[in-house]
Amino acid sequence: MKRYEINVAELLEDQATTRSRFVHLFATHPRSLTSQYETASLYDRLRERFPLPQFKITVSVWEEKGIDITDDFEFAYNQTIGKEVTP
Repeated sequence: MKRYEINVAELLEDQATTRSRFVHLFATHPRSLTSQYETASLYDRLRERFPLPQFKITVSVWEEKGIDITDDFEFAYNQTIGKEVTP
């Protein structure tokens, strides 16, 4: 499964050195974007609101590996917690 993350940074001038650098503003949550289509759609909207060169938007993709444990979980649950306890 792929997860996408978008980060937005703003170009600010460092008063002490008078040099400019990008400072992180915000990022999407790792579970927010799960398809390339969703990511592209949000990227377009963010690009309108946070234009170059004042802002920098970066996109990352993370690949995850997982397995469905529902059957094993339900079996264990029913063997312990799911049983009715009689006094």
